[in-house]
Amino acid sequence: MKTILSIDVQGIVSIGLEKVVKNINEKWIVESASNSSEVYLKLREEKEWDLIILAISFDGKSGFEVLQDIRCKLPDTPVLMFSTHKSIEFVRRSLKLGAYGYLTKDSNEAEITTAIKTVIEGGHYINENMRDELIFSPNSGNYTTLSEREFEVLIMIGRGYNTKEIADELHLSVNTVDTYRSRIKEKLNLTRDSHMIHYCFAAGLVKVNPHTK
Repeated sequence: MKTILSIDVQGIVSIGLEKVVKNINEKWIVESASNSSEVYLKLREEKEWDLIILAISFDGKSGFEVLQDIRCKLPDTPVLMFSTHKSIEFVRRSLKLGAYGYLTKDSNEAEITTAIKTVIEGGHYINENMRDELIFSPNSGNYTTLSEREFEVLIMIGRGYNTKEIADELHLSVNTVDTYRSRIKEKLNLTRDSHMIHYCFAAGLVKVNPHTK
């Protein structure tokens, strides 16, 4: 019997994943955590998870930060990232931090099933299109020097969020966001917010701006 932990702030995804998992094997168990407090309570339990499915967008912390914490606490537990982000840089960053696989939330049931089966047995999974892009696309830009939180703030700036909106979304103070903004500019050798937005588009980190005010 396998036990899977689904970490997703929306909760709805966990319900859908549970149906997929039960179709794989009805004896497998899916537990869920939908906020930071629940996540760390689960991680403190004396339990060996066979698989953790982790959303990148998360309450109070970046999914990348949670991934790092999982790798520290449970280094042998396979983690499958589950995200709305299709930029290859999210895939590259996830793998760099120790994820075993990466799925987008528009994946069909067959692909989710394949990914879960592959990763839970210790393999790695990225869909074919992303795998080809990962292999053949250049690693443009020097955003890899950014911390996980700086990277997340950069993406939100690229999508058109202002400082207060970023602070509210990430549960940070406005001053803290401004500090991250300054560090990003310094590390990327940029001088204006508009330059950061253009940088995101040029590096393929943001393809469209879904944020409306």
